[in-house]
This record gives sequence, C-alpha cells and structure tokens, in this order.
Amino acid sequence: HQTADDYILEMINLSSDPSKDFVVSSDMELLRKAKQRGAKTVTIEEFLSQLLKKKRKKKPLIEKEMQET
Repeated sequence: HQTADDYILEMINLSSDPSKDFVVSSDMELLRKAKQRGAKTVTIEEFLSQLLKKKRKKKPLIEKEMQET
C-alpha cells in the first residue's frame, strides 16, 4: 500500500515542473523531501497565517458600502 506521503512525492517526481507544485503539511520530513524535489513548501501554520492576513485585508462588501454612504 502506498502512503499519502509517497503519493505526494511521486506526483512531484512525475511533474513536468515541480517548482509549480505546492505542498502544505505539518510533516517536516515530507516538506524536506518535497523541497529536495523542487516543490514549494509551507507549514500548515504558515499557510493559515497567510490566509488570515489576506482575509483581514478584505473588507466585506456591506462594510465597504456603509463607509461610502
């Protein structure tokens, strides 16, 4: 049986351009192996932090409309 990690690494190996592959994981060993194969990597914590930053920058439409009136 193939593990999820093995599948991810296999997909990177088969990729025509691994630099376009992006792996998000809390498994540091998987991130290390993915990076060695040329993929971009980020921890789950970093990924969630970036999502929250983007969400904070966006104001809900209703809030924007209220400020304009």
